[in-house]
Amino acid sequence: MPVHRTTRRPSAAVLRRQLAHIDTRIAAARATGLILQTELAGWRSRANELEAAVRAKQAALASKTTPSSGGEATVSSTPLNTSTHAPADDESAKDGDPCLLFSVTTIPNQCRITDSK
Repeated sequence: MPVHRTTRRPSAAVLRRQLAHIDTRIAAARATGLILQTELAGWRSRANELEAAVRAKQAALASKTTPSSGGEATVSSTPLNTSTHAPADDESAKDGDPCLLFSVTTIPNQCRITDSK
């Protein structure tokens, strides 16, 4: 004679606990997303500030340096930190100061910005 197995349906209390757990995970994921969006907005703002600083340095350099023989004039700068190297890890990036290094090279009627990493 065959044995019929019946599966028990979970009780309403079990289903409510599972739903609450899922809702908690969704809320945590949304909070993490908001934190990441806020951090990204901060980095975008910082990038805009650095771009403005680079443009200001380019303008100052262009007004002060005029190569007479068509040669290049190079200025290396560290905008926020006197460090001469980029960080080995992202520790300083967490503090909002990534020790970004860049160099500005002007050629008559041109300007190049290169990352020194």
